[in-house]
Amino acid sequence: MTLTGEFLGTPAYMSREQFLGVELTPASDMFSLCVALFEALYGVHPFMGKTLFQLQANVIGGHIAAPPDTHDVPAWLHALVVRGLAMNPGDRPPSMRALASALSADPSRARRRRLATLVVASFAAVVAVVVTRVQTAPPKPSCDNGRQNIGVVWNPERSQEVESAIAGIDRPYAPDLAGRIGATIDQYTDSWSAAHDRICREYSRGAHSEALFDARMACLDRRRRVLTETLDILADADIDVLENAGQMLARLPRIEACDDLSTLSGTIGPSVSEAAELETRLVRAEALANAGRIGEASTITGEVALEAEERHLPKLQASALLTQARATMLMPQDSQHTLELLEQALAIAVSEGLDQLAAEAMIRRLYTRGLLRGGAEVALA
Repeated sequence: MTLTGEFLGTPAYMSREQFLGVELTPASDMFSLCVALFEALYGVHPFMGKTLFQLQANVIGGHIAAPPDTHDVPAWLHALVVRGLAMNPGDRPPSMRALASALSADPSRARRRRLATLVVASFAAVVAVVVTRVQTAPPKPSCDNGRQNIGVVWNPERSQEVESAIAGIDRPYAPDLAGRIGATIDQYTDSWSAAHDRICREYSRGAHSEALFDARMACLDRRRRVLTETLDILADADIDVLENAGQMLARLPRIEACDDLSTLSGTIGPSVSEAAELETRLVRAEALANAGRIGEASTITGEVALEAEERHLPKLQASALLTQARATMLMPQDSQHTLELLEQALAIAVSEGLDQLAAEAMIRRLYTRGLLRGGAEVALA
């Protein structure tokens, strides 16, 4: 379905939870309201796309459009509306009353009147979404839409695009490799879909808490985002990407990790909505590193680490440093720089109690020290 101009119908205002088919809450309505507010303030949809599939992918992935350069929206108001569009429902304003109270704090009387008008108008979009949801939603979360959700990322059209890009490279083995890449991604997305539906069913029968369910779904969502970035690179492949294609796919994050309940339990807690854009850039850097584009990956991770430090987001800062170190480890001549990155990541992880990140940093630090002392044989000894 092609959407030209403005989006038509309620899908334009549907929340991430509604697209994923999981439990809906008042926070879902908050999301819909903030979509309408963003659109009213900037004249563009926050998750704009040319097709319904693109819209859905942007909402699920948390890809918020940049506002136009020419606008008079103050920074605090932009931050408030973006908070209402957070991927995690718990990061959104706790209630409509809280949102209204924040809006009423604007010192500009004229803008307060304008905002009040916008809020009232935006409620119409929310009402349409709620009515549609009440009429169509099943009593329990749908646990058979994993294939549909991953299909936003990997579908026959995308498969053909990737295969054509790989097969078109001037190497005799390219056509065969293109077919094997498609088969590997088919297997990966099959595993993703099966895990999605199984985790949903386990939650529906009360096998684990809502918090753990959210953590497991967030785990799957990150893997889908990494796959999305990987496919973007493969669809624009050159000879360097071709030579690293096997490595890219081998380094896709394991789906099985989303079943590691003990590890995921340690990740439960409110996320920071302002970190969503930085996390998206970090995922992109990871895919670039896997493709052998170390320079690009290092630039992005360095920027993310710096911005995370400025915003006081230690977990994201440590993750960015660790991702940068993973990339530079592929270049032995940069071992000293890699060691410095790992030392920084380890210090932050230890001070913040980030055990999983600390453990990885320690292991990689030991290996890198071995490289500096005597090469790969010493590192692996």
